[in-house]
Amino acid sequence: MVALLSAAPSAHAEPTPEERALAASLFQDAKEAMRTERFADACPKLEESQRLDPGGGTLLNLALCHEKVGRVASAWAEYREALAIARREGRASRIALATERIAALEPEVPHVRVMVPEGARIPELAVAIDDRTELRAAAWGTAVPIDPGPHTLVAKAKGRVPWTTPFEVAMGQTVEVAIPLLAKDAPPPTPLPPASAPPAARRATPERTDDAAPLRLGGFARLDVDARLRGAAAALGPELLVADRLVFSGGARLGPSVGGELSASAFLLGGAWRPRVGLVAPLYVVDGPRLGVGARGGLAWEATPLVGASIGVEIDWFPRPPESFEGWLFAPSLGAHARF
Repeated sequence: MVALLSAAPSAHAEPTPEERALAASLFQDAKEAMRTERFADACPKLEESQRLDPGGGTLLNLALCHEKVGRVASAWAEYREALAIARREGRASRIALATERIAALEPEVPHVRVMVPEGARIPELAVAIDDRTELRAAAWGTAVPIDPGPHTLVAKAKGRVPWTTPFEVAMGQTVEVAIPLLAKDAPPPTPLPPASAPPAARRATPERTDDAAPLRLGGFARLDVDARLRGAAAALGPELLVADRLVFSGGARLGPSVGGELSASAFLLGGAWRPRVGLVAPLYVVDGPRLGVGARGGLAWEATPLVGASIGVEIDWFPRPPESFEGWLFAPSLGAHARF
């Protein structure tokens, strides 16, 4: 308990006859428990008796009980309140007892001094001991009487992360606890988008989603241009998209030279515009089958997950090149694809 004393006793409604009777019964039970030194049983009964029917005699017994169980700050505060009542009522024996016990306990009462530096004094800062005794700003920096033992200091403020620290005081000890500047609360999480957006909203968002089908089968058509072939060559065939990243394709090459190709390529990024690199195995039938190896790079535009276009360039090398290729082939290209 933190023994914060008010300047005057608090007002209490007049007890009913039933409350007086219960208070008297609790008082008698508590006196019997104290006679047999069962103070832990007696104190709660005296507390309830005093709550139901406040009186100077009950308060003195409660102070004595709290003193016996080691709650010296509570006892000291109750003796002081009982002394004020005894003086008003002219009770000499009670005045003498309360005065004696206050003097005896005063050196033994522990204190806590809660320090709140200027930099930590934010608006709406609330400080409490054991989450039940509020310490307002006027009490900051003041040595407050407190019962010995473990306690908890809590500081809270709107928009700040609550701060808590345990502390412990012994008989006659004064401890000091400083409250730091409370950290700001983390911003609220960004709301998730609705589960189903209208078609117009989906069309306005170029970014591809992560729920793409693991496999999509489709086809491609491409136009390759090369000066050595004196014109353009077309390529078309099926392709397979894997995990929205890898593309495997095979097809025919038509034009001045007829042949085929197998290729594998990968998208480097997501989004509507996607860089793409890969490997290709071209086969031309010019003056006999001529198989080569090549690299392809470019940029694909994914209008939707199913339809798109691409631009790029391909470089092929042939161990046994056709005469018109001079060993290698460099071809810019323009293509389109569709998938299911």
